[in-house]
Amino acid sequence: MAVVTKQMAYGPEHSPNRIRANDLAALPDRCHTPIDTLSLDCFDTLLWRKYASPHDVFYQLQHAASFQSLGMTAAMRIQAEDRARRLMLLNQQHSEVRLRDIYLANHPELDKRQLDALSEEEIAAEMEACFAYPPMVQLIRDAQSRGMKIIIVSDTYFEEPQLRRLLTAALPADVMAAIDSIYCSCDYGKSKATGLFEKIVRSRGNTPENYLHIGDHAASDYAAPRAFRLNALQFQREDEYMTNLLRLQAIAAGMMDTGTRSTRPVPSPFLGVFAMEKTAENKPESLIGYASLGPIMYTFARYICDEIEQMRREGKQPKALFLMRDAYLPSLACSALTRSTLGACVSISRFAAYAASFRSQREIDRYLAESAHSQRFRDMARQLLLPDKVAEPLIRTAHRHAQPEIEFARLVRRRDILRMILDKSAQYRSRLLRHLQKTAGIAAKDTLVFIDLGYHGTVQDLLTPVFADMNIEVTGRYLITLRTPGWESRRRGLLDPSWCDDKALQTLVSYIALLEQLCTSNQGSVVDYDREGSAVHAVAAISAQQHAKLFQIQSECLRFIHDAQRYFQDIKPHISPFLLRETVRAELCRMIFFPTAPELQYLRSFQFDWNLGTQDVSTVFDPEQGLKGLHRRGLFFIEKNSKTMRMNYPAELRAAGFELTLALLSQQRFGLDIKLKDMLPRQSHLPATLARGHETHQTILDAQMTYDGYYTAWTPVGEGDIQVSVLWGKKHEWIQIESAELIQMDAFIAQNESQHTHDAWPCLAFDQMTEHRGRLFHCTSGTSSMTLKPSLQPEPGRQYVFRIVYRPLAPPAPEPAAVMQGPKITFTF
Repeated sequence: MAVVTKQMAYGPEHSPNRIRANDLAALPDRCHTPIDTLSLDCFDTLLWRKYASPHDVFYQLQHAASFQSLGMTAAMRIQAEDRARRLMLLNQQHSEVRLRDIYLANHPELDKRQLDALSEEEIAAEMEACFAYPPMVQLIRDAQSRGMKIIIVSDTYFEEPQLRRLLTAALPADVMAAIDSIYCSCDYGKSKATGLFEKIVRSRGNTPENYLHIGDHAASDYAAPRAFRLNALQFQREDEYMTNLLRLQAIAAGMMDTGTRSTRPVPSPFLGVFAMEKTAENKPESLIGYASLGPIMYTFARYICDEIEQMRREGKQPKALFLMRDAYLPSLACSALTRSTLGACVSISRFAAYAASFRSQREIDRYLAESAHSQRFRDMARQLLLPDKVAEPLIRTAHRHAQPEIEFARLVRRRDILRMILDKSAQYRSRLLRHLQKTAGIAAKDTLVFIDLGYHGTVQDLLTPVFADMNIEVTGRYLITLRTPGWESRRRGLLDPSWCDDKALQTLVSYIALLEQLCTSNQGSVVDYDREGSAVHAVAAISAQQHAKLFQIQSECLRFIHDAQRYFQDIKPHISPFLLRETVRAELCRMIFFPTAPELQYLRSFQFDWNLGTQDVSTVFDPEQGLKGLHRRGLFFIEKNSKTMRMNYPAELRAAGFELTLALLSQQRFGLDIKLKDMLPRQSHLPATLARGHETHQTILDAQMTYDGYYTAWTPVGEGDIQVSVLWGKKHEWIQIESAELIQMDAFIAQNESQHTHDAWPCLAFDQMTEHRGRLFHCTSGTSSMTLKPSLQPEPGRQYVFRIVYRPLAPPAPEPAAVMQGPKITFTF
């Protein structure tokens, strides 16, 4: 039956030669020529795999008994196919091979029984990996209802009976029955590009114009059939952005697990969902919320629902408590997945948990031991619930002491202060319990399931003793659980040490702040509860503009969950929870270390508030500041203090160069002892003089290349009383000086310099150096110099380092015959 319509030609309007999954439903009505045969490619068109590439199946296949008996690995299976094709081309003048040809290429001694066993194992592996793609299944049904014949045309080493078995295993019975014929290139000795279509048309007795072929390969599935006058469309599975994202995700998967593409494949269970999504191309909130955050939250929600159901089967009475604020999006994700309310959203911050936990001096001592080293005594006093009029004298006294943290701890442990803290904590604890009774109806013999993004389980550990007195069990289910003493009996995570090594988990958690901000609610941190148990929140520290972006991202995330739920209900694939977990681990790593350009641009204004009852806000990342850090310290500029640190340094490195992020990820993931000199071994040497009083010494400053052609050189300058002269003219004619700073030595060593750095530029004097725009200097003679005079008045008693960051813009002059000698001063970190 010929079908003629009045609609447009093949494919969507914007790309007449290509078609996306969402356009397939309308395709039969878009053909303006009499089409009576629909021809479909098999793999990656009708049958999809749950892995990232066809070769990933071999990493599963290599564990099969017959393959292991031959010692055949995935790499060897790939090499065998290549060798078989070259042998076939030599002997038969074509390169189409069958499975037995592939196995014999490496093992010519194999008999029929062994060949059959290997073939059966490969077919079984493909059956386990393959599923029918729903839009293509529906296209077959629609085409059949219009009287079209359906044929399958595949460039494959599977023979027709073997491919028919694969299709029968994957397709619904009515769809399989609708397929008229299956054509395999290995049966004909011809591929699609070398004449298979011509053979098919001649054998079927109709004309090429009566066919419409659809497949994913540009050459084989579009150019080849068009060359034989068949109508053809290239099926575009994903756009360029998704192709790139999935490629980066595969890189991240390999970094997280060295067994990736060694002992197991790269999973890609969500590719089919992405293929049906057509709005992500131009909307950054979709790229972040739908393509990245969506799969993470979908998998986490499935995990939470499965865990709650398992507890019920064990006879427990689980009550899911989503800990606000970070569990805000997980709570919405669970509701989107189940279309019901899974549990209660309760306001418990780390500040609230600590405040309610002080039941004896032991808890106070533990808190002091963990926090006093920060010397943030005002914040600590607030956490200990001390009124300002009580706290301020303690703080002033502590700061005057030679060891402030020890003195502050001593003052807090005075009997009157301890009693005040314990009394106020008891009152706070009562208010928190009223909040939980009001919002979650907790009662004796309940099992409270704390749900959060997780990590150390601090809130759970602090409050477990409180609930134990009420005969209430507390357990935790988190996105990530790190290894802590006894974690196995108290909490679990979608990603946890039961299957993921500690370094991989710690690598993710080190820069997880962006994910936390993407999951948070539009509220300030909870700081207290009123008498009725309602939460009292701090003023939200995050801007309305950021929350508007968050709302869009979270909406896209929930849209993905709805789409994914429908998709998995349709295909019913054999996708294990472990495979989903691996995908989440890879995507979290990609999101953190390999963000794409649209993600960087959209999120660069994001801030992070600490949710500790303070108003502290940190920038998530700042590419400009990151570039300055690279110039000054190279790759290892990362600050570790809570006041000025930024939360996602990998994003700053990604903006500067992929290789920098990869180096940081490698260092953290594998514990590599990488130094700046390993990254850029090029060094230079600056002649200099050091003077204190009437003493003058000539020396050489080592200058280490950092990034973008910049060098950094430093030297100790005592308490700022040493004069330093750098003799630029002996080395360079043109230089650009990025910065000159005095830095407290201990902060310099501890990589905490931003709070302890003084701009030394006002104290510099230039001799025979002409300044141009952008601190560009022309050294007009061989004696041109720059001098730091000891006129700055830094903090007394502190030792300082003088650091200059510069970039030579002209080739260095030849080294003088006799290099100035003197004590060589170096300072390394």
